[in-house]
Amino acid sequence: MLLNPFQLENITLTYQGDHTGLGKIDFKQISVVSMGPHYFPLGELARFGIFRSGEDLSDIEMNRDKIGGWTKLVAGDRPFGSGATWIYFSAEKEPKKIKLSASFENGKGEDPFAFVFFIKADSIKLSDKKIAKGSLSSYQGPNSQIECISGAETIAINSTIKSPIQIIPLAGGEFFWGADFLVAFEIHDLTLNYSWIFTE
Repeated sequence: MLLNPFQLENITLTYQGDHTGLGKIDFKQISVVSMGPHYFPLGELARFGIFRSGEDLSDIEMNRDKIGGWTKLVAGDRPFGSGATWIYFSAEKEPKKIKLSASFENGKGEDPFAFVFFIKADSIKLSDKKIAKGSLSSYQGPNSQIECISGAETIAINSTIKSPIQIIPLAGGEFFWGADFLVAFEIHDLTLNYSWIFTE
């Protein structure tokens, strides 16, 4: 359950919590069950998420088609508290399209990290490679358009920054919020603005 959620149709975001994701996106048969920053190694949830305590969220901006605000990354080197890196994260809703954006401040000297999406889908297609849920096959390499597929629904994910990516099939069940895949976009330059466009 997300703390103090901000809702924009099928997008739910939160900027508060300790080792929690930034939010989720629900489509018809496909969903992003959690998303947020994740220090390496991937899959260790103690190194995933945001940290923001307190009840005052008055700095979060929300209007009819956009949510945006600041929060901090968790501490990458210990199991509690915040690190030095701030993230400004926003979501914009258009017909058949969602744009997520992230920019960073400070954070010099912290561990390398990725922005990850925990996705529930039957399969993921990347260029000429298709990975089924529960598969032992994974992908690590250059970024290109990703297609998440479940039944008749396909959601395309495009990133404006061509950083390396990893796609890791997960066990499903109760682990990782029931996600079938971890999709990670490596963050190497904190001076850049990153964005991801989800197209139905």
